[in-house]
Amino acid sequence: MSMTKEEKVILSAYTGYYLTNDFDAIHEYINQILGRTVTIDELFEFEILEEIQRKSKEDFVKVIYS
Repeated sequence: MSMTKEEKVILSAYTGYYLTNDFDAIHEYINQILGRTVTIDELFEFEILEEIQRKSKEDFVKVIYS
């Protein structure tokens, strides 16, 4: 079974390991779940990475158990 693009984006945002080459889609998802525009530089900040994990956890769990 292969993952959808949306599933790859969610897993990429949660884990930090990119499962798709579409960085724009990952960035858009991150902007959406954080409710603001996140700069590329912010993606290297530990606090932001923790926030991304917190806010994407529900989607991540849905993908894992679907």
